[in-house]
Amino acid sequence: MIPEGNRNLETLLGELMTEKQAAAALHRELETERAALEQEKGRLEGELKELQSMEKRVIAETRDTVVREAAELQREIRQAVADLRKEKSRDKLEQGRKALAIVHERLKAPTWQVKTEGGAAGTSLAVGDTVWLKEARVPATVLAVSGTNDQVEVQAGQVKMRLSAIVSRRSQQRPRSRRPQDRATPGW
Repeated sequence: MIPEGNRNLETLLGELMTEKQAAAALHRELETERAALEQEKGRLEGELKELQSMEKRVIAETRDTVVREAAELQREIRQAVADLRKEKSRDKLEQGRKALAIVHERLKAPTWQVKTEGGAAGTSLAVGDTVWLKEARVPATVLAVSGTNDQVEVQAGQVKMRLSAIVSRRSQQRPRSRRPQDRATPGW
């Protein structure tokens, strides 16, 4: 018979072998799980790269859309500014026309009419004559005389004007004013 020490030794060896086989099985199981995890890791990394590229594509598309919309808004703003400038120009042009109409009306007033001593403009005035605009208190030079419609074109300083229904007075020089404030002071 087998001595007791050997039996214990064989039992221990049997248990060790069982433990070794269990450890080997666990090792195989761990290797299988490790391989599965490696595979899962590869799949997740692929998905991550795909998501990152998708994110870059979405960001680029969004940026392009924002740039296009900003350019369109900027174009619309420029157009609106141009329209406002045109409208402002139209308003200024209309104001200018109204002011010109008012000036024309004022020029028709007797204040701006040329007066002469003797009769109608066509018979007593000639081009180059100097006349005195009495109400405006300025001398003017006759530029043109129209006998058909009884008008005279005169220039007072830099202002040219056409006056109608004229009774003009020739003047070689400016009549002297009797009031001191109406006299021109030399050197001023």
